[in-house]
Amino acid sequence: FMNKSIFKTVLLLALVVILSSCSAIMSSMYGVKRIKRFDQQNYDNFIAKAKEYTDFVAIISTHDQYRQLINLGKDSVEKKDFGQPVQMLYFENGILASYHINCYAKGGVSNINWNTDNRFSSFLPQTAVKHSIGDMKLYDYTEIYPELVSSSDKPYTILIFWTNMLPKISLSAIKTVADNIKVNNKDSDCRIFLINTDNFFARYM
Repeated sequence: FMNKSIFKTVLLLALVVILSSCSAIMSSMYGVKRIKRFDQQNYDNFIAKAKEYTDFVAIISTHDQYRQLINLGKDSVEKKDFGQPVQMLYFENGILASYHINCYAKGGVSNINWNTDNRFSSFLPQTAVKHSIGDMKLYDYTEIYPELVSSSDKPYTILIFWTNMLPKISLSAIKTVADNIKVNNKDSDCRIFLINTDNFFARYM
């Protein structure tokens, strides 16, 4: 792990980006909420809404787990991206093949457009983030989140990191993934994990 002072610097950089321009997603029209703690009722309400779109396994990340995830980044850019509040990662046979985060999508009227540049017009979606593609392995994540280990032989594993700090954008990410899978008839080939990060962001908000 990097030392404490460097970690704090990287985290502050990430939060500055999250809370400032970052594709203009932090406007009130995007439903930004200040969270002070993990709230079980809010979590359950969100999960109920997400189940209307797709099947998934739900995971609640601890603060320390998400900090470990950020530390997977090799430099400040990767660490900033790994620390973004809403992320979708597609692993094909255990290797990262498509990667999307909130700051790489354009803002729309009331939400962000995950399909910026028609990224989700095909399956696999065209990656929005170039770094880490082909380099990051699902194994790196299972080391942090043991729940990801499975005997499933499905070729695609999709991780969606979300938070009640950005419930509207989080839900749109899940719907985007679900719609893309259905349109391309990939339901039987994919397993989806929703990973909530409220424990992390609540501490630093």
